[in-house]
Amino acid sequence: MLNSIINSKVISDDNIININTEKLYREAEDCFFYFNKPKKAIKKLDEAIKLTPTHSKSLKLRGDVNYSLGKTEAALDDYTAAAALKPNDAVILASIASIYEIMEKYDTALAFCEEAMNKMTIYNNRIFYQLCELKINILISMQKYSEADKYLNFMKKRFSPNEFYNFGNHQYSFLKKKLELIEKINNLSLKIV
Repeated sequence: MLNSIINSKVISDDNIININTEKLYREAEDCFFYFNKPKKAIKKLDEAIKLTPTHSKSLKLRGDVNYSLGKTEAALDDYTAAAALKPNDAVILASIASIYEIMEKYDTALAFCEEAMNKMTIYNNRIFYQLCELKINILISMQKYSEADKYLNFMKKRFSPNEFYNFGNHQYSFLKKKLELIEKINNLSLKIV
């Protein structure tokens, strides 16, 4: 699936102004983010997508709303459609990775997470720390503890103290303790056997 998204030739209409589509999209944002009316947001987004089926922002937002409603399959469908339109969008790829992590499809989640990291730009750098955390959590779920530990230590060395502080020293400590606990459990189970 990742390869079909990366090789997508479809271009999004986000740069082509359709005032009605944009109006519906912005109303949906307001419904979802400010008024806590996700179902109304879905209706607005359905209308926007009907007007402009290649409006990736509407597809991405509908995925976010569906995700918030616990509709992971619908969210994945929306994110996948948005990614087909914008295969270089790290935020969309990260959203797909998160859905696959929830679905416990860790190999696919890791592939999308790494692809999102490869597609990072200065404009979506804000999600980098979240992607790092996601990658570590996926590796832990895959029981690849030494890889998770190596990546965690790589992050600590790679970032300046200020950047690492932004990631959150508490987050690093939490993940490090989680890895140490898993290692202790594994050592205990080896001794029992």
